[in-house]
Amino acid sequence: MAKRYTCKACNRSCWSEITHICDQTCSVCMTSPPCAVSDGRFPCDECNRHFRSRTCFANHKQSTEKRKSVCERKRCATCGLLVTGDSHECNKLFCANCKQKRNVGHLCFIRHLKDVLSSAGDKVLYVFYKTTQNTRYSKKATFLVPDLVCLQQFCSQCEDVEDGDCVRCGKRKHSFWDDPVGDILSYECQPRPWAKTIIAIAHNVKAFDLHFILIRAIMLNGSLIRL
Repeated sequence: MAKRYTCKACNRSCWSEITHICDQTCSVCMTSPPCAVSDGRFPCDECNRHFRSRTCFANHKQSTEKRKSVCERKRCATCGLLVTGDSHECNKLFCANCKQKRNVGHLCFIRHLKDVLSSAGDKVLYVFYKTTQNTRYSKKATFLVPDLVCLQQFCSQCEDVEDGDCVRCGKRKHSFWDDPVGDILSYECQPRPWAKTIIAIAHNVKAFDLHFILIRAIMLNGSLIRL
């Protein structure tokens, strides 16, 4: 994922120069090498920071065409947090999981689930692959070959029903043995006039399950597969 800032001192990237921390950059004025600590501290009434020396204080005032000065990115005089907009609230930070401002120290590890079925015309398929690794293509390497694909589906009419078939979906559980990947792709691409979107969910799509689909997808014509 692309980051907005790359530190020239340590060659690491992060979202913001202000939040970046490394031992080769001054944590106050953000210059490299780090400023030496003097006997006193030099406060700035404009950005509410305290600097290590007069040189450190002067550095934080410098700006370029592409980079704001440290002084322009003010800290709150009450809580010390960076003020990023007009809606600043003391001791609160934006949580990437909750998508809301939370108190400092807020523990949140799992993002709240959204409704999978965005409309009554959506259909969801849960897919599971079982593979073998007996097909050898070199002395030290083998192929992963799917020999079974299991599928369970639901729509807005049967999403709360654990067992049994659906009046609209039909049979809800399927197993594909002969040509597992080809059969499940054929099944997913069957015309369903009532379904606007087919959502397929697998356990490890990013690093495993999707590779089998990609190999076969180039053989399909007239179907839109969104990855």
